[in-house]
Formats: sequence, C-alpha cells, structure tokens
Amino acid sequence: MSVGEKLECIAELNRLEDERRRADIRVRYGAISEREMRLRVAAPKLGRELMVKAFGWDPDQKGW
Repeated sequence: MSVGEKLECIAELNRLEDERRRADIRVRYGAISEREMRLRVAAPKLGRELMVKAFGWDPDQKGW
C-alpha cells in the first residue's frame, strides 16, 4: 500500500469515527445546533484546554 493510500485509509477512518460520534451525540443530546454538534465532535480530539481557549466551550461543564 502506498503512502497516499494509507493516508486515504486514515482519513476514511477519521470520517467514520466522526459519523459514529455524531450519531452517539444525537442519541444523548437530541436536537442540538450544528455549532454545538461540531464542538461536541471536536472536544475529544482537541482536549478541554484548547476547547476553552479557542471556543469558550468547557466540555467538563457542558459534557463530552
């Protein structure tokens, strides 16, 4: 498998994980705004400190 093919596989796995996370968030939080959805999807990847600094979103308070 070439480097490009490996990178494509990694990108696809990341996309699938984001979709899985979105589905889980929909079940747990119901109808939320797209912004909140994006923040909740990003929080586990970026961590609490960056989420608070960059977006004013504290996953410890709002939920992961």
